Amino acid sequence: MDVIFNPASPALSRRAVKPQQGYTLTELIVTIAIAMVLMGIVVPSFAELIQNSRLTTAVNTLVSALHYTRSEAIKRNNAAIICKGTPENGCNTSQAWHDGWLVYVDDNGNKSWDEGESLLRAQAPLEPQQTLAWNAFPSSNYVIYYPNGRASSNGTFIFCDQRGATAAKALIIAKSGRVRLANKTANNTALECAP
Repeated sequence: MDVIFNPASPALSRRAVKPQQGYTLTELIVTIAIAMVLMGIVVPSFAELIQNSRLTTAVNTLVSALHYTRSEAIKRNNAAIICKGTPENGCNTSQAWHDGWLVYVDDNGNKSWDEGESLLRAQAPLEPQQTLAWNAFPSSNYVIYYPNGRASSNGTFIFCDQRGATAAKALIIAKSGRVRLANKTANNTALECAP
């Protein structure tokens, strides 16, 4: 019996026509190059998004504390103060604002948190590399809210991070007690970060 090989037989032609699956080295290199370009664009944008989010969180935390201080002064019909400090040390003029602050009712009017005065809130330090400075007259150590809702002075809180003044944000407080967010000082000058 003779076996005749016929290359055109249907069983053999299906196997021979089936294409090979996989990628060439060139296709793989092009795909990796495109992925690297996209990562180079996305990663810096994502890092800046995180920094912006952290700075916005710090700003919102202080705005909340200022509104709370004002509302407590009105509600209690007594001066309420927000000062830089910690519950352990009280109001501390040698401390920076970004190291934390206190909100309390100033029953005796001495602008210092004393034993027996109600501590309403204490804020922990801000994120590392974030700075906060309060520029005001007569004092950069505290903000007083009176029972009529007015603030002790006009002033500007300036928030910065490792990006410097280009990404800084300001909270401007008017004597009326109103707080507003800005990218410049009340005098419309560029923001400067605390050292």
